[in-house]
Amino acid sequence: MLEVLYHHAKFGVVRISPAAGMAKNVEFFVCCVFVCLSVRHAFERQRLFAMKALEYRNNFDAVG
Repeated sequence: MLEVLYHHAKFGVVRISPAAGMAKNVEFFVCCVFVCLSVRHAFERQRLFAMKALEYRNNFDAVG
């Protein structure tokens, strides 16, 4: 048994089962979705902060 494992490891014949391959694809997809939503959330927060700062500046200019 060890000789077979050694042969597969040495010559790159290790095969990934379809279920394991599908699990890796799903894991990669979930990771990509998480990253995209995190970046979108960061940009939304930045946009809201900029709008709030502009609103405060406009209010200050109207008073001053």
